[in-house]
Amino acid sequence: MLRLVPVVILLLSVVPAFCEDTLQDRVAATDMTNADAVYALAMWCHDHRLPTTCNKYLNLVLKIDTDNPDAREALGFVRVGERWVPKQYAPAQPPPGTAAAKGAGYAAPPGPTAAQISWDLTLPVDPDPSDQFIDKYIERLPTIDKEGDDMDISVATCIDPKYWKSACPRLCAALLRDNFTDLYGASTMVMELGHKSRTEEARPLLPFLMKASTRITTTPDLDAFCWALAVFKDKRCVPRLIELMQGADPEVAKSAASSVSAITHLPSAGLDAAKAQVWWNENCNISEQDSLHAQLGASDDTEVLEAVRSLYVMRDKALVPALIRLLSSAIPAVRTGAIDLFSKITGNEWGYDAQGPDTDRAKIVAHITAWWKESGDSFAFPEAPGAAPVASDEPTQWVTSLDAATGTTSQEAETSLRARGMDSVPALLNGLGSPSLLIRLRCYELLKAITGQAIDFDAHDTDQNRATAVQAWRDWYASHLAGTDK
Repeated sequence: MLRLVPVVILLLSVVPAFCEDTLQDRVAATDMTNADAVYALAMWCHDHRLPTTCNKYLNLVLKIDTDNPDAREALGFVRVGERWVPKQYAPAQPPPGTAAAKGAGYAAPPGPTAAQISWDLTLPVDPDPSDQFIDKYIERLPTIDKEGDDMDISVATCIDPKYWKSACPRLCAALLRDNFTDLYGASTMVMELGHKSRTEEARPLLPFLMKASTRITTTPDLDAFCWALAVFKDKRCVPRLIELMQGADPEVAKSAASSVSAITHLPSAGLDAAKAQVWWNENCNISEQDSLHAQLGASDDTEVLEAVRSLYVMRDKALVPALIRLLSSAIPAVRTGAIDLFSKITGNEWGYDAQGPDTDRAKIVAHITAWWKESGDSFAFPEAPGAAPVASDEPTQWVTSLDAATGTTSQEAETSLRARGMDSVPALLNGLGSPSLLIRLRCYELLKAITGQAIDFDAHDTDQNRATAVQAWRDWYASHLAGTDK
């Protein structure tokens, strides 16, 4: 056996030289200006276990043809829209069976219409049918001023924990009656219960509100109804909201679009019935989380940002690669939203300026990308057990929590902002420019309550008109700080 050792050593010394000589022959025979020829050389290197040399020639292929799919895939890139990105930073693959998973050009079949969705209209149990106290507050809802004190009293009395167990089943029964013509009061109760973190107590009303909305068609009622559906966030409501988006009443159509945005996580800007219908067709049969994963691959960066925000509420790590990509978005508002959220989840602003030069931003994004490649497997959200706390500007963090999916979180944020008083105003002014409609609405209401001012601001308005209104608020605040406001 020992006599074989010199032979083995000799063979081991010959093999590399043999490969090197053959590689030199291959290189000499290859047209280095032809992408296909260089790719063939790279694959020869791969087959002969020369990985470093293989990568060298794959990168040369990309210098000749930057979009070469074979070289890109061999180097571990995948196509995301119009861009090639490293596979580990690509969005999660769409769930099997979704339109996104079936590729471009596929159109999902129509989802069920509003009339085809079945709602359970079994009345909740009334714990004490003999107690008639609450009845008068329910029965007067169709006859009283919707904006008056009597409506406020009826709503507050019905949702009082002492009476709600009886008020809920009786209100459900009333909504089924043809002679009961109020959606506004019941919808307002839903919104108030949601604001008090009691959404689940309101949920029995949903089927009865849906039924009543087909016969009660006055603007204030349907407008409040749309906002109530946004509280439930039940995607089965989308077909009915699409009908209202297509209706003749522009105020109701706008509120319906806002509700669809809240349910689907699609951006409210530019959202119309056609886009809502496509979303419903594609997502009616999959879970919310799967729907959001598919949305991470959208070509519209604003849609991706909305999906990222919603996945953050779920603490889903799939959002991070998408968030890193958004830092290179061509849309400044998206970049701003992306770094705000990225700072929140990492506790680090990374020196990134959303309005800075492209070259400066690209360097920082490359640094962040390298960090994620190294730390992604061990990453934990700051709020997770064992994670380091994030040092941050509290009012700003509270503002970003105003549209949290859990009522407790949003209510705590609002309470904290109110308690901080005028010190919250800068963060609230910034919140008026949030991409989230719900945050804009709540910041405006808080600003009015805290400052006692009533400067006009329409959260639904165009970006330009909202910017003008925000500037009016900032001018007032500047004069307040100078002691010159009246």
